[in-house]
Amino acid sequence: MTFSIKKLSFDGKRFIQKPPPLKRSGKCFVAACAALALGMACNAQANVWITPSPVDTITTLVINWGWDSAGGTETYFGKSWNATITTTEVGSTWTVNTWYQHLDGPHGEAPEPMHSHSISFLEPDGGSSANGVEDHDVLQHVGFHQWSLAGNAMGSTGVARLEVLHPIPEPESWALMAAGLGVFVAGRRKLLG
Repeated sequence: MTFSIKKLSFDGKRFIQKPPPLKRSGKCFVAACAALALGMACNAQANVWITPSPVDTITTLVINWGWDSAGGTETYFGKSWNATITTTEVGSTWTVNTWYQHLDGPHGEAPEPMHSHSISFLEPDGGSSANGVEDHDVLQHVGFHQWSLAGNAMGSTGVARLEVLHPIPEPESWALMAAGLGVFVAGRRKLLG
């Protein structure tokens, strides 16, 4: 036997108080929808992004990043290279940190350890750039990388460009190295006997 009287309900064994009906407030509902939409919009917009498509070949990486005033981190996972950028602003000084890894070299090398480079510059006075050559551990990765990193920020946005080249010796270079080695071996044999 079940019956109810306004706020009480009897299920046959005991009286149970009914919960009050939910009150729907138009203002609360609109505020909740607006908060949800704002949260979704914030999550949909990245603070750091890759523009446009990177160049990712067995010998070359060229990647452009953009960022807004919040800065942040973005990682690229490619066919022959991986790269990450982190941008931070302290006062009006931007610091751009990049890491890259060559996954497979032109001679079938194994993946190498990560390389890292940084630049800092004042905003909006201009940007900064750095470049250099990095040698490899011969056992892991043959050759060297020529790299350059440049960045600039104006107003609420910034851009950075990382270029890395792993050159392959041309046939003439191989022939010249072989000839030099041959001269060295011949001279050494003549000295020894």
